[in-house]
Amino acid sequence: MKDRLGRFLFALAWMLWLSAVSRAQDARVVSANSSNGRILELTFDPPGSTELNTDASSRVGLRSLVFRDDGAAGVHLLAADSKRGQVLFYSGAAGQGAIVLDAATPAHPRYPDGLALDAHDNLFGTTSAPGSGTEKDARVWVLRRDAACSGGCLPGGYAPSVGTLDGAVQITVSVGGIPRLLTVELLEETRVVPFNAGALAAGDLLVLASDPPALLRYPAAAVAAFLDELAQGGTPAEIEPEVFLFPSTADVAPERRFPAGAEPSGMDFTPQGNLLVTSGNGTILIYRPDGTRLADSGGFVDFATNLGQGTFKLVVGPQDGAFRAFVTDRNGGEVLRFRIEPDGTGTLDGVVDDPQFPVGITTTTANVVPTPAGLGVTIQPTNLMQTTIEDVVLAGATGVSVVLFEDPREREVSIPSDQPLHRSLHLGEIRADLPPDVEIPAYVRAFRKGDSLLGPPTFLLIVADSSVDVLGLVAHVVYEGLILGYEPDCADPDSTAQPRLFWVPSPLEPPILESPAFIDVSNGCGTTHGLTRGWSLFLACARDTRPTAEIARAKLAALRKVLEREPCVDLQLIRKLERILGSALLEVARGEFAAASAKLQAFSALIQGSPNAFSSCKVNVSGELRARADSAVFLLQKLP
Repeated sequence: MKDRLGRFLFALAWMLWLSAVSRAQDARVVSANSSNGRILELTFDPPGSTELNTDASSRVGLRSLVFRDDGAAGVHLLAADSKRGQVLFYSGAAGQGAIVLDAATPAHPRYPDGLALDAHDNLFGTTSAPGSGTEKDARVWVLRRDAACSGGCLPGGYAPSVGTLDGAVQITVSVGGIPRLLTVELLEETRVVPFNAGALAAGDLLVLASDPPALLRYPAAAVAAFLDELAQGGTPAEIEPEVFLFPSTADVAPERRFPAGAEPSGMDFTPQGNLLVTSGNGTILIYRPDGTRLADSGGFVDFATNLGQGTFKLVVGPQDGAFRAFVTDRNGGEVLRFRIEPDGTGTLDGVVDDPQFPVGITTTTANVVPTPAGLGVTIQPTNLMQTTIEDVVLAGATGVSVVLFEDPREREVSIPSDQPLHRSLHLGEIRADLPPDVEIPAYVRAFRKGDSLLGPPTFLLIVADSSVDVLGLVAHVVYEGLILGYEPDCADPDSTAQPRLFWVPSPLEPPILESPAFIDVSNGCGTTHGLTRGWSLFLACARDTRPTAEIARAKLAALRKVLEREPCVDLQLIRKLERILGSALLEVARGEFAAASAKLQAFSALIQGSPNAFSSCKVNVSGELRARADSAVFLLQKLP
C-alpha cells in the first residue's frame, strides 16, 4: 500500500517553494580541493563547478565536509582542515569560514577529520596521525550543539567543551584463535545511523578505520548518555566500541570482514539501508545493515570495481529522480557519480574533474534518510521530528523540510487567546506557490515564538515525504520547543493552551474526509505526538481552541464516516467495527468517556488483528482508522 507523494523524494513541482531546504530534490554536491583550499559546488550535466569559499588561500588540507540544514535558518557548511588543525563553520555554505575548533587550543583535536552530524546537529569527528607522537593513537570526539546558548558558544552555536568519546581507540580481535588487543592508528570517517535496521539502531555512531581496517559501532544509548552528561557539565566516561566489520585476518565469517588489502576511507548509506564502503584498492564494497557483505549465488557483490588506487570518500543523494553515489578520487583528480541500481550495485553516469585533488564531499541531503523495510522502523531526518513506522513493506527514503511563518490572521482582529480566530487561513496566502487550497481552520491558532505572551504567533510547517510503502500506524514526535524556545504545557488547565499536531495529505495524494483542511492527529504531548497513515503536511507549534469534548465528538463522527465509505475493507469486519463504534458514540453522548475510550481501544485492536481484511485497499486504510481511533482515545482520557 503506497502512501507517498510520488515515486522519488521531492520529485513534485509543488514542493519547489522550499528554497534551500528542498534542493535535496536535486542534491547539491560540494567537494573540497585538498591541494588549494577551494570548496566547489559541482554540476554533472554539464560537468562544472562554482567556488563557494573566499578563504581558500588560508586553507591547507581540507579533508571533510558536512552540510548542516537549519531549515528556515538556511543551510550551512562545516569543514575540517586537518593539516591546519581547524574545523570551520561557513554560514550559508559560502564565504569565509569561522573557526570552530583550532589545534592551537588545548583539548582541541590536532588533526580533525571525519565530520558527521546527528539529528540534533551535534558534531562528531576524529583525529589521528600515525607516527605523530602524542597523537599516534586515534581519538573520537564530539562537539555538542547548544541551540539555547546565550554566550560563550563557538561559531555555529556549539558548546565550548570538546567531549572525548574514545581517547585511544582499541579493539580486541581474535586472530588464529588468539585474542589480540589492536590499537587503531588511523581513523577515516564517521556516520550517525539514521534508522533502525539489522544490527544497527538510530543514533549509533559508526567510525571507519583504515589501520587496521575495521568499522566500529558506538551504541546509540551510550552516545546519548555521554551527551546528556556532557550537557550537565560533567566529564563522561569514554565509550568502548563494538567491532561491526572486522579486519581481514579476524576469526569471523568472511562476510563480516574487510577483504585482504582493503584500506577503507569513506562510507555512506543507500536508500535500501545498505552501507557503501570505499576500500582504497579500486573497489566500493556493499554491506547490509546486519553487518554482512552483500552476496548472491556467484559470491560477493560489489558496488563498483576497477577505480584505481587511492583515497576515496563518498556520499549518497538524489539527482534527476534517482539516488546516486558521489565518489571523490583524489589520485585521479575526479568526482565520480554512480546511479544506485535496484540490486544495490552502481553504474557510472557522470564525472567532474574540476577539483583536481578532491577528498571531502557532502550533499544537501542531510534531511533525507534511508528508510529500510521492517517492523518498528524509527527515523529522524531532522532534529525537529522523529517518526516510527509500524511496518515498512518496501524500503526507500524519507525526507523532511521545515518552514516557519507568522499567522497573518492575528494582526487583523484582536481575539482572546482561548477563542477561535475570525477566519480560516489558506497556505496560498502565505506564498503564491504553496498548495493554495490547504486550509488551517479558524480554531487552530499558533503558539508565540520566544515569549509565550508577547512573541509573534508562529506556526511550524513540516513537509515530509517518503518513497516507502507502509502498513499500520505512522507515529510522529515533533520537538516544537526547539522552535518556540519553551515547551508548551501538555497538562495546562486551559485545554486551548495545550500543544496539538495537525496533518493533511498533499493535494497529490488520496484525500482524507476533511481534505484539504488540516485535522488534529494528536495522541500525546510533552513534546507533540501524532498518528497518521503516512506523511505529507504537518502543522506544529499549534493549539486547538475548541472544547475538548467537542473535538472528541467530531473525531468519532468523522471516524464513522470514514468507516462507512471504505468499500475495500472486508464487509464482515466493517460490521463488527460499526457495532463497536456505535456503542462508543452512545457512551460519549451519555458522558461516559472512560467506557467510550475502552471501546475505541478494542476497535483499534480488532483492526490490528485483522490485516487480511485490508488486503485490497490501495491506501493505508487500516492505519488511518487506527490513527483516528487512538487520537480520539487521547482526548477522551482528558475528560472527567
